[in-house]
Amino acid sequence: MMRRCEVLLLSWLLLTWTTSLGAQESLAKLPGYANYERIREGSRGLGAAGRATATQWAEDGTTLTFRRDGKLWRINLQDFAIQPVEAAETPPADDQRGRRTRGEDVMRERVGRAAQSTWVRSPTGQWMARYRNFNVVLEKIVEPAPPATDAPSPAAGESPAPQPEPAQPAPAPEPEIRAVTTSGSELFRYGTACWVYGEELFQDTAMWWSPDGQKLAFYEIDERHLQNYYLTLANTETFTTLQVERYPKAGMPNPFVGLLVYDLASGLTTRVDVG
Repeated sequence: MMRRCEVLLLSWLLLTWTTSLGAQESLAKLPGYANYERIREGSRGLGAAGRATATQWAEDGTTLTFRRDGKLWRINLQDFAIQPVEAAETPPADDQRGRRTRGEDVMRERVGRAAQSTWVRSPTGQWMARYRNFNVVLEKIVEPAPPATDAPSPAAGESPAPQPEPAQPAPAPEPEIRAVTTSGSELFRYGTACWVYGEELFQDTAMWWSPDGQKLAFYEIDERHLQNYYLTLANTETFTTLQVERYPKAGMPNPFVGLLVYDLASGLTTRVDVG
């Protein structure tokens, strides 16, 4: 009986091995199998430990640069070879989402997790777009008056002239304000996004100037159809606090998002067809 079991087990193992071998040989004959093998082998390096951030495509789309464990790497999408980027090639430091350079820090607000900038400066330096009270407003940037120049130094042998009392600086003029939108509310907002866009899509902007500073694009977010989701905060403290977010569960509709463009010259707002 024992001998018979051993024979059956050996036969089963042999049959399984030959079937697997045949399946592998059949798979290798399928169209595109060589490309599959090339991608499978080349992508092994992508599974290394560490989160990839600051991803940036090359203009020709043949390479992708990313940051991992504090180092910058480049992957060639032809053969999937991954090489470290030389220090001389390293671009200015990006944030964890890989979208902001150092020069942008003064152009828009730097925000934390799942949030969007509440102000963005125009490229011309003349206007500031702000998210305020669920709406978008434009604020004219007023440059401070230059300081008064010092009196000229007296010539040799002359006594210095008495200095007048320093004049009080004139109050800064009120900046010009333009209301781009006026109908925003807590659940129907302009110039910002939502928790889903910030947390899941890493979207930290919701207003964008055109390169010439003449047009402003911004989001319209409709969360009226969503339900509240409640999160407790300060859970290690004696008393907790509550954070309420409109959040879609799996299978529920996402927030409805629109895109609008405001023209600075005409004052007209155009809705973009986003499908």
